[in-house]
This record gives sequence, C-alpha cells and structure tokens, in this order.
Amino acid sequence: MNIEFTGRGVDILPALRDLATEKLDKIKRHSLPIDRVKVIFTVEKHSHHSVEANLHVSGIDLNARAEDVDMYRALDLMIDKLDIQVKKYKDKMKHHR
Repeated sequence: MNIEFTGRGVDILPALRDLATEKLDKIKRHSLPIDRVKVIFTVEKHSHHSVEANLHVSGIDLNARAEDVDMYRALDLMIDKLDIQVKKYKDKMKHHR
C-alpha cells in the first residue's frame, strides 16, 4: 500500500507517521486492492487537529475525516470511519457479484 503523508500547519514526526501506517494496516485486513492512500494532518490555531484520508480502491475513492483537540485521537476516529466505509464497500461488492 502506497501511503502519502501531508502536513498542513504541522510537521509530521516519524512517530506519528509510523502510528498512522500501523493503523492503516487495519484497513488492509479487508483484502481489498488498495492502490494508494493520502493522509493529511492539519493543525489550526494549535487546538484544532484534523486527520483526513483518501483511499483509492478499485477505481473509486473513499474518504474519511475526523477532528479532535488531540491529533492521536483524531487519527483513531478517522481510522474508525474509514474502516466502516471499507466494510460497506466490501459488502456492496459481494452483493454485486
């Protein structure tokens, strides 16, 4: 899985990059052909953190975004949202076969 990280108003430290990569591995367990993932970390006014992910799977894009006062919590929330979308997409694909 090719992951591209972008920081807006924040430097992405190796620990945050590694944690995001580890959490995105949770998505890989669904056995979908994930082409690429773009993760955007944003900090505005030092207290507004958001994490957004754009996942390209089999010709479609899935997107999830979460906000929190804590970047790590925002990452967890975003991963949970993305996981739900991937599950729905996978179930939809099963029913269209």
